[in-house]
Amino acid sequence: MSKLDNIKIPDNFDSSIEVVINKALKDKQKIKLKKKKLIIAGSSIILLGTMALNSKTTWAYIENITKQIEVLLGREENEFDKYKFEGNQTIESNGLKISLGEVMLDDRQLIISMSVDYSNFNDNLNIETLSPLYPTIIIDDLVFEGQSNSCEVEKVIGEKKGNILFKTSLLSIDTDGDGASDTPYEILDKIEGNKDYDLKIIFNEMHNYRNEEFEAIRGNWEFNTIINASNILNDTKVHKINKTFKIDENVYKGNFTIEEIRVSPVSVKIKYNYDLYTELSVNKRREPVLIAKDENNNELIHGPGTGGELIDGNLYIGDEFELKGNEKKISVIPCIYIDDNPKIFKDAIVYIDIN
Repeated sequence: MSKLDNIKIPDNFDSSIEVVINKALKDKQKIKLKKKKLIIAGSSIILLGTMALNSKTTWAYIENITKQIEVLLGREENEFDKYKFEGNQTIESNGLKISLGEVMLDDRQLIISMSVDYSNFNDNLNIETLSPLYPTIIIDDLVFEGQSNSCEVEKVIGEKKGNILFKTSLLSIDTDGDGASDTPYEILDKIEGNKDYDLKIIFNEMHNYRNEEFEAIRGNWEFNTIINASNILNDTKVHKINKTFKIDENVYKGNFTIEEIRVSPVSVKIKYNYDLYTELSVNKRREPVLIAKDENNNELIHGPGTGGELIDGNLYIGDEFELKGNEKKISVIPCIYIDDNPKIFKDAIVYIDIN
């Protein structure tokens, strides 16, 4: 399964639709969405405690539940120990027993390892396509609703169980309680170091794709733990760029500005904006995209944290690329596509050293 298969873009990101379409055209992925089958039931909870990851006993327990975040990301074992916190909670609802293994706050996203045991589920389940749908993430009194996310599921051979790596963006918060995020929020710019925060993760619906249709499995899986941002704050570097250049190519017309590049141990986040040329209609104009490469010219993989909004004719975008951990330098390259052929702007490339 491709890492992009289960990426979801929330409804309230209308202004970034064309950006998503540009990326989707490269992947050419098509999924038929027919009808949903709704299943609703109660839940039972087994609480096993929450604490930082700091003992061999804890690791033995986590590995019993699911795999480490590092393993699921293809990184070195225990590489992210100082950033992670354990969930140690299992909830069964509607026959699906979900266990929270680890949580890790990264720049603009939350990374979660968990497992699903479907031994008691009363219907067939295609575990490799199971994916939570838009969880609610609450950090103290900050509510993140409807965020873009991605899900990778690995079936456990010989068991009715799957290990899950789930990443959800933390791009905007719900300030009026209507269930939709409405205000952009840069969490690592505002969260305090050396402080523990209560974290609540609420899943109310899972999607299962089988027989060429999505089935919605509804339930109540609510997890509570704590996080602390001190280490990820110290190890995330923010590079202010503010580099602007003009594009006047075919259906691409406007000023393109790379505002900042944020590098964490896990990912690269890029903020940029594009001054839309209003004389071109929406169905004709296109937005440039960014490509990121390492020092060996290997292209970095897009993550789920892409979102944007249109403000006074400017399209503001946050983009994300995944790091493997061995990169020494990255280049951020503005690119357009004309007749499916890429054209890069060499004079606008930004180079960043990674320590």
